Amino acid sequence: MDYVTPNVFDNSFYHLLLKGDGLLNSDQELYSSMLGRETKKLVVKYAHDPAAFFQQFSYSMVKMGNITNPDSFVNGEIRTDCRFVNA
Repeated sequence: MDYVTPNVFDNSFYHLLLKGDGLLNSDQELYSSMLGRETKKLVVKYAHDPAAFFQQFSYSMVKMGNITNPDSFVNGEIRTDCRFVNA
């Protein structure tokens, strides 16, 4: 989510974080926080290498799509109500 290209799916979100201009404080923490050493590396990588960002995004979407695949999802549950563990 970024205000520079709100209708385009691109890596400008990461460019904004490098400038200290993240839209949400929690977004900016990915780059600016002392605790975010690992995420800071990813912010720099994705800002400078859009192909790496798109590749990781597609991998992550496939992985998330497999959450409900019984062949790959054995430990855990999809909650019917996020506030409670399923009965």
